[in-house]
Amino acid sequence: MRNLGIGGTPSMIFSDKVIPGLVSYGVLKEQLEEVIEVKG
Repeated sequence: MRNLGIGGTPSMIFSDKVIPGLVSYGVLKEQLEEVIEVKG
């Protein structure tokens, strides 16, 4: 996992985005909305 730059817990991968550790709900929501918008 460290080769991917992932060292935090929890780490999440969705689409082509990697969230490498704990983030706030707002950041997670923003990232997910971007992926949903692109995927349509």
